[in-house]
Amino acid sequence: MGRSEPARIIFGAVAAARSLLASINDRENELAKLAIKPQDLEVILLEKLQSVPYCEGATNVTVHPLADTAVDTNWTIVNFNPGTSGIDSCAAALRKIERDLQQVYTLRGECAAILPQCSYRLP
Repeated sequence: MGRSEPARIIFGAVAAARSLLASINDRENELAKLAIKPQDLEVILLEKLQSVPYCEGATNVTVHPLADTAVDTNWTIVNFNPGTSGIDSCAAALRKIERDLQQVYTLRGECAAILPQCSYRLP
């Protein structure tokens, strides 16, 4: 064994440990989210949207599970009805609300069935 062989073994072990820690951190982040039913999440999203100025007239928000496991969330908004509010300003506000709440909520396991239309995103 040459002088550099122990260093390679140590560096390899360090890299493996870092990879394992990153994986554990990712899992802890997912577990830290609150599990919720889609219907309850839709109510929260609508209330948040209606609290935004000029979006008070919004009447509906619909969420669906995501099939893509490469993203750090398992749901997305697929539809909303601005009602008497302006669609552009409410869509922009809803995108921000969605990003914020995706850090807080995850769909409950039994509610996270994969649907074909789940890859659709708001414009």
